[in-house]
Amino acid sequence: MIRFLLLILCLLSLSCCGSKKGTGDIISETSSKNSDRERLAEMMAEIENMASSIPCQDPGKWTFTKIGSKPCGGPTGYMAYSREIDTTRFLEKVVAHRSAQEKYNTKWGLTSDCLVEPRPKAVTCQSGNPVLVYE
Repeated sequence: MIRFLLLILCLLSLSCCGSKKGTGDIISETSSKNSDRERLAEMMAEIENMASSIPCQDPGKWTFTKIGSKPCGGPTGYMAYSREIDTTRFLEKVVAHRSAQEKYNTKWGLTSDCLVEPRPKAVTCQSGNPVLVYE
């Protein structure tokens, strides 16, 4: 009976310590700082590609979300995106990137300016590109 309980405890501890799909294998304990940074850049490029996949013609069809994670907390900024893209998939990528960046910051002991990034008020369109409005 004790062996059975120990086996169950071991299996439970292994299952809850496994990596989360999307973030665990991105910033691993054994990866290098350069490979971590490259992976974060790849993730951000995917996010930016999705966000810019539709030209900005009607600002009413656009919104924004916070992106990234500063070492002392809060987002690194904000990004506009069209409500006409696959917003669920887009926001999942944004959250996965934020989580990976948090792990990266902690793993490499990073610090930042700790300034609070201003939150935009709206999105406008200029020459087919979204522009965040802060006024």
